[in-house]
Amino acid sequence: MDEKPNFDEKLCIIHLRRTIYTKLKRYTRRNKFTDEKIEKIYKNAKEFTEIFHEKSYNIAKEKFKQYINKYEEIPEVLQQFMEKHVINFIDRYLLYLKDPKIEKTSNKLDNYYRNTDPEIIKKRYKTRNGILSYLYYQMVDLTDKKEKDNLSL
Repeated sequence: MDEKPNFDEKLCIIHLRRTIYTKLKRYTRRNKFTDEKIEKIYKNAKEFTEIFHEKSYNIAKEKFKQYINKYEEIPEVLQQFMEKHVINFIDRYLLYLKDPKIEKTSNKLDNYYRNTDPEIIKKRYKTRNGILSYLYYQMVDLTDKKEKDNLSL
């Protein structure tokens, strides 16, 4: 269990977009901005989220660099969010553009797990260690059952 699997973990752009717009909604309500200021903030956020609609990894990466180069124009709430959740992880968000086998969103999996598994199991899937630990114990359990079956023959 000491070996780490060699795979890239993709981050979901649907969840990213949803989180951004939730934060913007709270931020604009709390600060009571004018309609013009709110429109400007949302326009800036839309410019960022459109990066994920590109067809090529290189184009998306270049547009992200251009967006970040206009850092002073980015609303403060988005600057803070970018620094914490996006800048260091942009390659993981854009991974689906590098490999066509990777889904653009993990929502299909989310929907499956939300509808089939209890909450405690869903939480295990959210981290690499959680899923590896879960799979390890599943393997141990199956091995034990197999051994018991062989002994009873």
